[in-house]
Amino acid sequence: MIQTAIKEQKRLKIKLIKDDETSDNLDVDTENVVVCPVKMVYHRNSYYLACFNAELKEVEVFGLRQLKNIELGKPFNNFKLLENQVKKELKTRFGVTKNINNKVYDIEIKFTPVLGRFIENHHWHESQKFKSVNGDYILYLKCGINRELMGWLFQWMYNVKIVKPLLLKQLYKKTLKESELIIKDQNPFVYRNIFTDKVDSRL
Repeated sequence: MIQTAIKEQKRLKIKLIKDDETSDNLDVDTENVVVCPVKMVYHRNSYYLACFNAELKEVEVFGLRQLKNIELGKPFNNFKLLENQVKKELKTRFGVTKNINNKVYDIEIKFTPVLGRFIENHHWHESQKFKSVNGDYILYLKCGINRELMGWLFQWMYNVKIVKPLLLKQLYKKTLKESELIIKDQNPFVYRNIFTDKVDSRL
């Protein structure tokens, strides 16, 4: 049905969007949403729908698993325009997760030599560039900051170091602190998304 909606440029009526896979559904259970479907995205062995929410006037991405009880709606116009907006938005995201703000950052990440060689030989983002400095590897990205980027950084444990920007460093430290508090049972063990907290607009 989703493929048909994209092909025929018809709206999708979604009775329920469950869970928070991409930070585009922070209410966890959102009811009665109408979107203009634009593109199916295959990412990390899962399929996602990239669409335009006319009511919110923004691009959203949802895992197909999140979408419950969908129906075809009325046709919509300006498909090419919306397609360009979706492409532009996806370029700013590291993966498919919503960015913490509307800014695109010059990101520098340092890796130890052995891991750096592995990182260099794989595709992570279309903006990626690499440089070898005194045996270490520097990854340069130009994209937004999101939860998926943070999770990716933690995947490399103690073989990675954030050079810039400051905001990414601060969020990394905050995540470490929050994790430590959970380990010490000093914070409740409940679902949270620290990337929705208000950030300093100057960063």
